[in-house]
Amino acid sequence: MDLRLTQTQPLQPVRLLELPPELLDQLESDHPPQLYLKSSAPAASSSSSTTTTTSTSTSTSATSTATSASSAASRPGADFVNLCTPDKTFSLRQVNSSNSVFLIKPRGAADRATATAPATDTDTDTAASTASTVTAIAQCKSTLEVQAMASSDTAVAPLLAVLAIYDESDILIDDRTEEDDHPLSPSEIVRERSKVFADIPFSLAECERAWKHICAFVHKSKESGVIACHRPSARAKLMAWEKIVEGATLHGIDLGKQFLVEDLWSAVIEEAQHTVIDEYPFPRSLFDAIVRRLVDNSPIDGDLKWANLDLRITAQWTAELLLEASNGSPKSVLNVDTFSSDWKDLLPEQWRPYASIDNLDKSCYRQPEATTICFRPNHGY
Repeated sequence: MDLRLTQTQPLQPVRLLELPPELLDQLESDHPPQLYLKSSAPAASSSSSTTTTTSTSTSTSATSTATSASSAASRPGADFVNLCTPDKTFSLRQVNSSNSVFLIKPRGAADRATATAPATDTDTDTAASTASTVTAIAQCKSTLEVQAMASSDTAVAPLLAVLAIYDESDILIDDRTEEDDHPLSPSEIVRERSKVFADIPFSLAECERAWKHICAFVHKSKESGVIACHRPSARAKLMAWEKIVEGATLHGIDLGKQFLVEDLWSAVIEEAQHTVIDEYPFPRSLFDAIVRRLVDNSPIDGDLKWANLDLRITAQWTAELLLEASNGSPKSVLNVDTFSSDWKDLLPEQWRPYASIDNLDKSCYRQPEATTICFRPNHGY
């Protein structure tokens, strides 16, 4: 049987979206995820460049059409666009082909109705000639391949680039009394954090994981009252951690066993009041961020009433802070013995035997010589 092909004018410009089996299985499930197109913020604008699309139907083919992706990719300042589910990010790669791909549709309903009506001898030849007619309505000159991101690609680097740094000098001058330190409401925290996440080209779950990893927090300025998102520097985290360990030690709180988070914060405040009356040593929101960072599988929101710090996570984290804090200084290359001694001083006494370079993740340091060690930036988890 001959196939008669016609085409509409003009043809619609569309692209094919080639989905990996992993994503296709999710879209064909009983509860398909919502999909987002996300890119970084345009260089000349601070407005969000996020486009959201909702999955309303699924297909048994690994290829579907995507017209919105091309418009998102063409926005000024958007160097790339990623496709996100709520918990995973996929990159988009354009592939051009010399072969033309057409989207076609069969005859319309009116033609099918004519075909079911009683036919005369005169109509028979006409019906036969139109029965195999299809119409091309669009032409695809390129394909967007959807690929899972490499494990080394995380939201850490983009977050570090956009968040304001909260340094050790901020801790020293940020004199906050207990009356001043009213905690922000959950809705205020989520709102400010969502503004940042909107321009991070990764899924929400990956943004939250990176947020927790770098101990980011939402802080209200005492002087201006402005609420903003911050990332503490290595020195700021070290200073806060030293006060946490000091308070826990003097009040007999075993950080490796379950303790009340409020009791630990009270211990930190009480020890600070021995030197600076009625002043908080650092914001409560930074304290909460550090505790959540060191508790395995803790969420970034919600009430963290009880906690016990993970030995391996805490030891690795303090070692990285020590190396990072020295990075860029005249002492950026440390003597291994000196580093090990300082590292032990940052840990509760019962954890100090763990402070061995053999237990340190090699991705965070390098050794120019056998007796020296220095920081190696690592934006993974």
